[in-house]
Amino acid sequence: MYQEQEEDFLVFPEECLDNLASVQTTVDDLQSAERIQLVLDRNVQVLLPSQASTKVSLPPEFFIVSTAEIKAEYQKRTEKLESEMILKTKNMRMKEQNRYKSNYKYCLIRIKFPDCLILQGTFGVNEHLSDVLEFVKESVFDEQRPFNLRLSSGSTFDNEHENMTLSELNLVPTTVLLFTNDPPENNEEHPYLKDELMALVQ
Repeated sequence: MYQEQEEDFLVFPEECLDNLASVQTTVDDLQSAERIQLVLDRNVQVLLPSQASTKVSLPPEFFIVSTAEIKAEYQKRTEKLESEMILKTKNMRMKEQNRYKSNYKYCLIRIKFPDCLILQGTFGVNEHLSDVLEFVKESVFDEQRPFNLRLSSGSTFDNEHENMTLSELNLVPTTVLLFTNDPPENNEEHPYLKDELMALVQ
C-alpha cells in the first residue's frame, strides 16, 4: 500500500542478500550506460510501376458503414465547415496543419527514376531532406554523379531545404519524388540503382 493505493512490487529473495555488491554494480552500470539510439529500418523496396499502382481488393463488408461512423463523419464535416468559415491568420493555419501532421510518426518516400523503377523507403517525420538525399545517393549505381529530386508538380528543392524536416516540407505521410540527373559523359548505359537493389525487383 502506497499513498492509500495498491501497487505491484518486487521482492528481493533473502538468498541474494549476500550478493548485494554485484547488484549495486549492475545498477551503477545501467545508470552510467549511454542511451542506445534506435535506428529506423528503411524497409527498402524496389517496385515496378505496376506494383506501385496495384489496388487492394476489398470485400463488400469493408464498405458497410455503421450508424456511429456516420455520426462521427457528420460531426467531422460540420466542424470542418465551421472552421473554414472563420477568418484565420497564417499562424492559426500553421497550427492546424501541424496538429494534422502530429498524427504521423513515419512517412513513406518513393523515388521514381527515369527508367520507371521506384525506390521506396520509410523515414521518420522529423528526419531531414538531407537524410532522403543520402538514402538515394547510397542507392544509385554512380554515387559521384550529381542528381536532383523534385516533386511531381515540378517544384525543386534548394540547399536551404536540406535541413528542413519532412514534416515541414509537407512530405507526410507519403509522397513521390522524381529523380533527375545529367546523362553520363561516356554514354554507357547502366541501371540507375545498384545491382544489389536491382535484385529486389520482382
